[in-house]
Amino acid sequence: MSDNDQAGAISDVEDQESPDYAGKKRLIVILLLVYSVISGSLSYFIPEEDRLLDYLSILPTLFLAFYWCTTDAAERDYEIGVGTKLLLILLLGIGLPVYLLQTRGLSGFKSIGWALLLFIGMLACSFMGEFIALHAQEVADQVVWRVSNHNARLVAGTFHVPSARTILEC
Repeated sequence: MSDNDQAGAISDVEDQESPDYAGKKRLIVILLLVYSVISGSLSYFIPEEDRLLDYLSILPTLFLAFYWCTTDAAERDYEIGVGTKLLLILLLGIGLPVYLLQTRGLSGFKSIGWALLLFIGMLACSFMGEFIALHAQEVADQVVWRVSNHNARLVAGTFHVPSARTILEC
């Protein structure tokens, strides 16, 4: 093989785009946070006694966490073992630290800290979603009260057109 052929082969390899693993992992983290807001707001409307819905609401989080691990493993050219896969699916709280320590060694503790920080962020987003749902419910109740109060005044014959200032003060 001549020098030109070798240079051409090397440039072909350099021209091929490598997958954007960091972008995929970042997107998964954003999806986890967004899902936390959505699940928090939906949990306001789900009865507390409904355990089946509680378990079903965890499945997207498990899927996204497992997908993050497989993307990370592909980035590191690491094959996740069957035992670790089972831990990731069945016991994420144990499986994720095991995976991080297997792939990173002692620096896995730093990654575990980042994962705990993400978990706290997910809890905060979930509470934020629940607060948004609670506030939306209160606003909806006020609108219904105003409309019913307005209709009562119409029936009683005491209807008057409120000014914009009166509406905004309510």
